[in-house]
Amino acid sequence: MISRWPSALDYGPLVGRAPGHAGPNGLGEGLIGLVVAFALCVLLEPLGIRLARRLGVIDRPVGDKIHKRPTPLMGGVAIAVAFLVTAGVWHVWKDLHASKGTPPNTALTGLLAGCGLAAALGIWDELRTLPPRAHFLGQVGVVLLTLGMNFPIISTISNPLQKITVQGTTNQPVLPIIGVLFTVFWIVGMMNTVNFLDGLDGLAGGVTAIAAFFLGMWEVVVAGTRYAPSHQDQNVILPLMLCGAILGFLVYNWAPARVFMGDSGAMFIGFTLGALSLFGTAPRIGTALLILIVPIVDVAWAIVRRLIGRRSFASGDKHHIYHRLLELGLSRRAVVLLFYGLCLLLGLIDLQLYRGAKLIAFAVVAVLAAAGAVALEVRGRRLAAHAAAPAGTYGAPGAE
Repeated sequence: MISRWPSALDYGPLVGRAPGHAGPNGLGEGLIGLVVAFALCVLLEPLGIRLARRLGVIDRPVGDKIHKRPTPLMGGVAIAVAFLVTAGVWHVWKDLHASKGTPPNTALTGLLAGCGLAAALGIWDELRTLPPRAHFLGQVGVVLLTLGMNFPIISTISNPLQKITVQGTTNQPVLPIIGVLFTVFWIVGMMNTVNFLDGLDGLAGGVTAIAAFFLGMWEVVVAGTRYAPSHQDQNVILPLMLCGAILGFLVYNWAPARVFMGDSGAMFIGFTLGALSLFGTAPRIGTALLILIVPIVDVAWAIVRRLIGRRSFASGDKHHIYHRLLELGLSRRAVVLLFYGLCLLLGLIDLQLYRGAKLIAFAVVAVLAAAGAVALEVRGRRLAAHAAAPAGTYGAPGAE
């Protein structure tokens, strides 16, 4: 069991609230935090660009890269600093103004420390180009260190198909080792999902900003129902702060990008999104899964594709979903806007769903996304075979 804080999948006592009478939900503070984090990132990003150039941390258009000019990395440093400063000040302010006898929020301290470690690992990777094994072990190490700093793990789980009553649901205990393994798998998976998604100007930043926004807004909407979980305003405020910091980065990352988020940004954003979906009392893993289902399917398909081809998981290629969409003739901006539209649509759908309905929606969307990924892959391979065949031989009788 977790000390001080319940786990992400422990639904806790479900309180009966009349619609429209949810009480304070932190939305006002969250929107202020969004604006502050946005402004800080906009102010800090030029410093990060100059630092990357001075250190020579530049992404050059070689190999499978599709950008056309050398572009500074380390854009994630400003995102991390903007979020950590905004969230850290809010955290200290809340602890100072907490009612007498309320223990310090050490779980939030552990979360912010873990976010900082993830950003530091990404910066180190950009400076030293860690080998794949060290890269992965570093990610696992960051999550384990965070768990050691009182970050909550899953201690109970409930059946999402079970009917909800005002009295709550029946929760089943989870072995601590299972909770730890799932937490490591989930957060490391999110870190790599964001890393794989970072292939077009504005793509990873916009998609993760949308995910962070809906991660916070879900708690606002569900708190207005009569089956709302035990509410914590941090479930709203922290994701909106992350959203603001990422939007500040997008000012410089929108095409043509003046800076890329790099590993510092991918690791920080992936870690923070994954950790926030586990943090507090609201069960928001389903929200993150549904909104990010297309990037998640892309990562899963990349793993399968590389296993079949007997290539390293860390090896790059131009077979991601966004590459295949470019092959269809869509412009880079159109592909990015298509991803935005899908994530916005899934986010709006998610706000209307709870528990069993969300699980069903995720299964349906996952199957559709997987089918689309396979169809794009098959078409791409046919186009590649056609381009590689000698003129007049592809598709001719007897030709292979």
